[in-house]
Amino acid sequence: MLSQYCPTLLKGGHHARRIGEDELWQDGQLIATFPAQNVALHVKHGSGCVLSSAISAQLAKGNELITTCQERKAYVEAFLNSNETNLGYRRLS
Repeated sequence: MLSQYCPTLLKGGHHARRIGEDELWQDGQLIATFPAQNVALHVKHGSGCVLSSAISAQLAKGNELITTCQERKAYVEAFLNSNETNLGYRRLS
């Protein structure tokens, strides 16, 4: 299991009962879950890349892993709901 060697965020995707719920694993253990706060209304190309970049940037600044994943998930949800086109926009706060 990858999470034995490095923290791993599993994206929730389209699970029928847990839409958008993500799981954070570390040292082979589930350490946090992040349910969707705002279910995405509009599909966007590149949302996984946006999420991984946003998380990486915050971790590079020394921010804590669980808090970063939770905050950046909310950021990406806002990005997905920013407009009806395939491209989103959202200022990183």
